[in-house]
Amino acid sequence: MSDLVETPQSSRLFFKIGEAAQILEVKPHVLRFWETEFPMLTPEKSDNGQRVYRRADVELLLLIQSLLYDDRYSIDGARKKLREYRRAGELKQRRMEAAKKRGFSADPAVRSFTQDSVTPAVAVGAELAGLPVPREVLQQSVNSGTAVIQKSNASSPSHAFLSEVSRLIDDIKSLQLALTRAPQSRV
Repeated sequence: MSDLVETPQSSRLFFKIGEAAQILEVKPHVLRFWETEFPMLTPEKSDNGQRVYRRADVELLLLIQSLLYDDRYSIDGARKKLREYRRAGELKQRRMEAAKKRGFSADPAVRSFTQDSVTPAVAVGAELAGLPVPREVLQQSVNSGTAVIQKSNASSPSHAFLSEVSRLIDDIKSLQLALTRAPQSRV
C-alpha cells in the first residue's frame, strides 16, 4: 500500500463510499463489510441512500486498516483494541495518528484557521457546526467572501470563480446533511 499524499479530496469534510475506498485503496465492499464488523463505524446515509463518511469516519477506517493490515490483528482483535482505545480515551488520538501515518491531512477546518486563506464557507460552516472559530478569522472570511462576490459581479464570472462557488455549494450541502442527521454524540 502506498503512502497517500494530500489531495484536494483529503481536505474535504465528507466522502462518498467510493471516495473513502479510494483513500484506503480498497474496494467499497470492504468498507461495507467493516461496517458490519465494527459497530462504532456508522456513516450517515444521504437522501438517496448513499453512505456519507465524515472525516472522523475515514480516520477510523484508516485505524481499522492499520490494525488489520499493519499490526495483523484479527477482526475480533481489532474490535477489542478499538474498545480498549475508547475506554482509555485514546480513540481520537489513535485515529488521527493512523490518518497521519497514511498521509491523510489534518482536519481542514482546524488547519485553515491558522492560515490567511480561510474560505468563507469553511469558517462559517465550522462556526455553525459548533467548532471554535476565532472571531477575527470569521469576520475576515466573511469580508473576503463579500469582496470576491462584489468583484465577480463587476465583470463576467471566471471559470475559477464558478468552480469555487460550485465547490462551496457542495460543501454547504454536505454540512447541512451532516448537521441534520448527526446524532447528539459521536466518537
